[in-house]
Amino acid sequence: MSPGDGVPVDETCRVQGAEGGVWAAGDVTGIARTTHAARYQADVALSNILGSHREADYRAIPRVVYTTPTVYAVGVTPGRAAELGIDLRTAGYDLAATARAAVEADDRGRVELYADRSRGLLIGAAAAGLHAEEWMSEIALAIRAETPLGLLADVVHAFPTYGESVEAPLRELAGPLAAPEEEAR
Repeated sequence: MSPGDGVPVDETCRVQGAEGGVWAAGDVTGIARTTHAARYQADVALSNILGSHREADYRAIPRVVYTTPTVYAVGVTPGRAAELGIDLRTAGYDLAATARAAVEADDRGRVELYADRSRGLLIGAAAAGLHAEEWMSEIALAIRAETPLGLLADVVHAFPTYGESVEAPLRELAGPLAAPEEEAR
């Protein structure tokens, strides 16, 4: 292990190569170095220490910068998707087009969603906007649960909210992904 590397842990947060029951969570693991990821790893480790088998799943750990407006990302970035050879489709929406932006008198921000065309699933997202860490949580859940885009595109959001800003990009992504065989014609 080199300086700066994390302590290697398995999917249960048990330290690899350690004798007995040694567990690790948080920044020391080098995985998703955020407070909320550390809390998640601690929950996984505790479940395993207490005898319930639980494995960590890092596909949808949010990355947040608490500025004004908040910057939020979750899942796979477009750059990482290219490295992995994923056929990526992207769609976005400016928060200025939401009624909530008028109510708040703050139209700063945008949301972008990333989908795996071949699987018809959302795999990543990024957003900047007031309280994005709050209204983007459903996107983290959708990535983690591998919810089909067609179902996500049919979700009804409260009005007026910034959360409704995901509706148009989800419909855009779901449309062509719903019937890839038709695009081949």
